[in-house]
Amino acid sequence: MMQRLFVLFVAMLFAVEGWSQGENNIWTFGDQDGLNFNGGGPVYYRDSMYSYEGCASVCDGTGKLLFYSDGQYVYNRNHVAMPNSGGLVGHKRSSTQGVGIAKIPGYDSLYYLFMVEAWEQKTGKLRYSQIDMTLDGGLGDIVFGKKDIVLDSAMSEKMAFAGVCGQPWLITHHKDSAKFYAYKINSPATIGAPVVSFCGLYNSPWAYGYGEMKVSGNANRIAVANPSKIELYDFDESSGLVSNYMPIDTSLTVKYGIEFSPDMSKLYATEGLMQYDLSLPTLKEITDSKISLDPASSVFSALRTGPDDKIYFVGPLGSIFSRIEFPNLADTFCRVKYAFIPDRPSPKKAYIGIGLNAFIPKNKLGDTVIHVSEKKLCTGDTLRIKGYGYKYYNWSDGDTSAVKKLYKPGKVWLVSRINCIVNIDTYMIKVLPAVT
Repeated sequence: MMQRLFVLFVAMLFAVEGWSQGENNIWTFGDQDGLNFNGGGPVYYRDSMYSYEGCASVCDGTGKLLFYSDGQYVYNRNHVAMPNSGGLVGHKRSSTQGVGIAKIPGYDSLYYLFMVEAWEQKTGKLRYSQIDMTLDGGLGDIVFGKKDIVLDSAMSEKMAFAGVCGQPWLITHHKDSAKFYAYKINSPATIGAPVVSFCGLYNSPWAYGYGEMKVSGNANRIAVANPSKIELYDFDESSGLVSNYMPIDTSLTVKYGIEFSPDMSKLYATEGLMQYDLSLPTLKEITDSKISLDPASSVFSALRTGPDDKIYFVGPLGSIFSRIEFPNLADTFCRVKYAFIPDRPSPKKAYIGIGLNAFIPKNKLGDTVIHVSEKKLCTGDTLRIKGYGYKYYNWSDGDTSAVKKLYKPGKVWLVSRINCIVNIDTYMIKVLPAVT
């Protein structure tokens, strides 16, 4: 009897701009916790912030920390509160994505700090402040008269950024209806009136109360974790409209964290740790692909992709730094690693929020991400590769289809494109003798 051998070697990922520019290479969160990715792998360090959930930080293009915030103060790179940051009215204790940072297009030193209140504060105010890094001797400060400006109200705790061609959007969700709001962040420094989309299902006061919202890497999809369900939507970057409501998981367990894999083929969610295969053709197949990576359901945390393309979370039990090593891979091949920083000081707690990636608009043709992977298969086997998440495909033999069957040894490359994002995958195919 012939036994077929198929060995998948993990892809080696190299992001040309995303890693080298370093705008998200230093994270601050939890009880004075931080991770520094500038050396490649994350290194633990201490900061001045205390945040149970919502928080954010931003670095310059070389990876040096500029500032960070817990929604009540803004701390400079020396871990000292900026002079004009006292009295901010964010909610550091209980707002899922309560703080976000976006660089203002066309300016080297100007940033927006966005804050959204916790659901239980009822008013759900969305505010922003403007930070100028030329103030306070280059350490930065909030611009006088541009602090805690109310942009809108009745928002849930969800906040995310979208945009891949240099035009950023701030996306929020109404707390008492199935409405998305997309605010265009313009240059000069203005915020446009929201584009409102009625999309989804609101069926209870907590339907969209808390839980994360994330935008896929190509800005085409939005994933939402709600108290009792996980949803997927389409997003149009040109118009700011949200459409095509897709309820992936409507079970009654509590959902909180959500994150796309770097190649956008998988979706991860907590409570517990679940994986869904977004590359499948139908909603039912995506729903049925659910895999539990945490059978004890002990993980309740935000999820965040690092500069190294691993997905980080806090858990189990809110005090251990953990991560998904290879999130593009299906099932347990993605490999969950708990407590990857074993020497973290105690008894400090990281809690459940690990912050939003700051949004830095790119002014040139989007990031080119190169994937190089080696595939080994037995004689007679066929490797089926499907391009996913893009619109146009071009293989090295001139084929323009999204799906390719490979069975011959050699080097094959695929160029995928959507809007201004270009993705190049190179596959090294090696055919092995069949094992008998």
